[in-house]
Amino acid sequence: MVEKKGKQEEQVEYQPIFKAVKTEYDEIGQQKKREICDIINFEDNFEEQQGLISLLKSLKEKGQKIKVMICITAYNEGADQLDLTMRGIKKNLKQFELAGISPNEIAVIVIFDGIDKMNTNQKDKQENILKMFEILDLKFQIKEGKTMQHQYDEYLQAKADANLIVEEYFDHHDKSELKILKLDARRNKIFQQIKQEHMKTHNLETIDIKMEEQLQKQALKQIKKNGMKYIQDRYNTSWVYQARLLVQDKKNELVKGAHAKFNGEEESSSDSESEESNYKKQQKLSKQKHQYKQMLKDQNNLDTEQKFTENILDDLKESYLNVFFCTKFRNAQKLNSHMWFFKGFCEFLDPKYTILVDTGLEPSEQALYRFFQTMERDKNIGGVCGFMSLRPERVINDQGERLDSLDNGKVDFISRFFHTVFDLQAAQLFEYDISHIVDKAFESLTGFIHVLPGAFSGYRYEALKGILFEYLKTELDPSKTHDTLQEANMFLAEDRILCLDLYCHKGKAYTLKYVPNAECWVDPVKNLPVLMAQRRRWNNGSWYALNYVLAHYRKKLSRSSHGAWDSVKLIFAMYYALLNKLVTFFQIALYFVVLLMVYQEAFAGVTFPQPDKFIDGKFVYSNMTLLNFLIFVYFMIVGGMIYFSLMYKASSPRAFGIWYFFSTIFGIYMIISFVFMANNIYSAVFNPGKETEVGEDTLFNAEELKLFKYMIYITILGYMIPIVLDGVYRMDVKKALRIGLATLSFLFYSPSYIHMFIIYAFCNVDDLSWGTKGSSEVQDAKIELQTDERDFKKKYPNLSQEQLKQKLDAYKALAKKTLDDQKKKQELITLQFSKEKFLFFFKWLFLNIILAGVMGYFVRSSDYKKAILLGLSYFATGIIVIRCIGAVLYYITLFTSDYVCCLCSGNSKRIKMNKSNKSNLEEKLRQIAQKIYKDKNNNQSFINKEIRELENNQKYIKSKLFKMLDNVPKSKKNQITGMILSGGRRKSVVSNDIPANIIGVNNNESYFNNQNTKQNINLYQNQNLNQNKNENENENPAHSEVQDTQESTAANLKNYNSQKNIKKNGIQL
Repeated sequence: MVEKKGKQEEQVEYQPIFKAVKTEYDEIGQQKKREICDIINFEDNFEEQQGLISLLKSLKEKGQKIKVMICITAYNEGADQLDLTMRGIKKNLKQFELAGISPNEIAVIVIFDGIDKMNTNQKDKQENILKMFEILDLKFQIKEGKTMQHQYDEYLQAKADANLIVEEYFDHHDKSELKILKLDARRNKIFQQIKQEHMKTHNLETIDIKMEEQLQKQALKQIKKNGMKYIQDRYNTSWVYQARLLVQDKKNELVKGAHAKFNGEEESSSDSESEESNYKKQQKLSKQKHQYKQMLKDQNNLDTEQKFTENILDDLKESYLNVFFCTKFRNAQKLNSHMWFFKGFCEFLDPKYTILVDTGLEPSEQALYRFFQTMERDKNIGGVCGFMSLRPERVINDQGERLDSLDNGKVDFISRFFHTVFDLQAAQLFEYDISHIVDKAFESLTGFIHVLPGAFSGYRYEALKGILFEYLKTELDPSKTHDTLQEANMFLAEDRILCLDLYCHKGKAYTLKYVPNAECWVDPVKNLPVLMAQRRRWNNGSWYALNYVLAHYRKKLSRSSHGAWDSVKLIFAMYYALLNKLVTFFQIALYFVVLLMVYQEAFAGVTFPQPDKFIDGKFVYSNMTLLNFLIFVYFMIVGGMIYFSLMYKASSPRAFGIWYFFSTIFGIYMIISFVFMANNIYSAVFNPGKETEVGEDTLFNAEELKLFKYMIYITILGYMIPIVLDGVYRMDVKKALRIGLATLSFLFYSPSYIHMFIIYAFCNVDDLSWGTKGSSEVQDAKIELQTDERDFKKKYPNLSQEQLKQKLDAYKALAKKTLDDQKKKQELITLQFSKEKFLFFFKWLFLNIILAGVMGYFVRSSDYKKAILLGLSYFATGIIVIRCIGAVLYYITLFTSDYVCCLCSGNSKRIKMNKSNKSNLEEKLRQIAQKIYKDKNNNQSFINKEIRELENNQKYIKSKLFKMLDNVPKSKKNQITGMILSGGRRKSVVSNDIPANIIGVNNNESYFNNQNTKQNINLYQNQNLNQNKNENENENPAHSEVQDTQESTAANLKNYNSQKNIKKNGIQL
């Protein structure tokens, strides 16, 4: 941080801060550290070696930096979903190795957005994230105070304390029993401390009930303050595990998806079976430890030493993947997670390529490699995206319950029937596939893709340097507020802003590319309200982000190095986007006009009686056309949709059934229109016998009907050709069949896409939450701590009572003024947002009503109707032709470029093989192993040290256990003695492995459970040899337990901090 004094503004230099627990090394630890540093030449200013992060940093400085860094963002997804994503990454490693990229040159960063938001489902262990961390805690022997479970419990407790409302608590609880402090030992301890201090200060032996109640209230205030301080201290902090996970090929691959076993735990059918199973596991474990100890002792045997060294080298080579599990304490949404990734890990390790992936997304076995391959071929490609398809999920579980909540009693039986017949997941499948096969391919032909989805995209990190500030500015500057709805909403689709800045990078000519054969699968949304919330964010974010892009692209383009042809293509892409934006704005009015013309032809002469007057006790009926009735119902449904969108959120239980009812009515209208239009088109266009029988009453003549036939042919072929080409390119010819089967479902839901999603989005432009990611309760400012007189006494011990009171009053006045200013500013912003929302909504609604009214008036005349229908048909066909021709040309270029690359490379790998980095890294790892273990006869070698430590620890532990047997009955003493002699052996530092048996999991049952070999030494964990003197001060120093050096780096990774005061007890790397 650089600060300029005086009147000049302070300038903040952002640097990633990695805060680790302070470590005191003993003599053995210092020697081990020095020998490692001699090999990999750590910087002298490294106060302590921080494990894997330090090794990767050192290798980067030697020119062997990470090639590919993958960011997995997680919210509340289950462990089975994370396991699915990790499996997909693992499958790609084989292709990377063929290209000369070993797993050691790949790093995976898993970022959990909020420790209290993690999935801790106790009913389903496959989903419980904490179960995954328990395995890592056992494997790396992490102390209880540093486990993820401990951090989770502490944070939830602090959050509960911070939310205490003392006055309300006293109003609704029995004051005389002091329940809260007597039942909670932790809180009671604080209460007792305050009580003892009060009695000591006032020389009291006892206190009455009234005073005890006041002290209780004071204790609750202190508890609340402690909780708030705990949360504030972790506002920009995360808890990080770093590990090198073993990568192995499984003989039997597990079932994918939600049915895959994650932790491999199997429940025994009875307690006796469980007890017998545990006994067998302990026996097997004891045998393994005994054999391992014998191998360590046999140091004079050359064969044993050679095998031992070979096993170490095997573990240190390409069989490991570098993984960081970064759990943010604060839930701050996805953009904040990307800030941790880009401005923390990436800036620190400087990878060549970065890939963004969402938890639950399953990449194909070559998807990530295709990203790397595409950017490796062309240095001007700055970003890529792949083909995102849906992985259909069942909507009925094993108990027969619907997972989409259609049977919750709030949905009427008609809506339930239609939404069961027409699958919402199939409609999403059609939408996803067409948007990629046609739209993404067309955009990629121009070199500019409007959005590279954050769920699955890749970037050249060099291309991102210099433009990340604009992308992350709301996170890098916490004081930054959105003054307009335009700015606030466009950062719901901030990836669109990033794409423009990437394409228009100053002095560069980067392009963006769609890679069809980089395929992945994501979970669809199961019910309509959740889909509405998701599309609200997508539609609003895209709308306002596109406004920004259209307003700034010319200025940004001028500073890039793109040629004239690239500029022309970008301008064409922008005008096409502007055209689509206008269609989106007026699509409800245009839909109404088409619906009106269709229903005029279908139901103009159909009437039915309706009660008109009541005369002499009887109803007098008059005829009403079915057309007027249907149009009236349509207006009522649209008006109702607007009303409920303004009054209720999509997730509101009161509106749950209403959304399905509206969607059903829109779908029925679509079915009627489709059947009538299909019948008329077939009769009038595709029946040759009727083409010559065109009479005076026919709206179109023979030539115009023939033109309609050609437009229909063009539309069908325009979509079919790209779909077929995509299937051939990706060698997935079944894709066309899946799209065809999903067409009917999409047709049923298409009016919902046109009406419901747009109406709900535009009625809620001031809603800035993240839809399916839940949490809109993001803290935009730090918690203001309460401050009392005791705090100032501790902070200013030399001040007099009067000076202390003046300082405290001044502080409280300043704090109050600051809070008042913040409230006033927030109120002004809220008022401004409300005004902008009203103006935008009124403009959209008014212009749609005007357009629908004018065109509806003119369609009553057959001449105008004919012109309007022909004009809309030409317009729609023209849009389809432009998109589809662009998509076909792009696929042709793909086929051509792949063929040329194959000819140039002489093989099917398509990129040059470069294994020099891999061999250099292996040699570096070999030097590390040889340096540590080469001198087997040296009494100070690590192996001999570990053997001595192992024996000393075992002797000491057994001696303590035997002392405890003095008071044990003689009948049980022999049994317990045998148990002590057969077990209790402490794991050696050399053995990083805890066999799967001891933690109740099957080896290789899951990616996270792949265990290391028995001879593994993991030099890349934090080497913490700290001996806690407080714990061992009463023990025999000759036999003190040594801390396990394989303690994982559950380190406090300090966030990329934008605050002015950075704590100086962290280590800046």
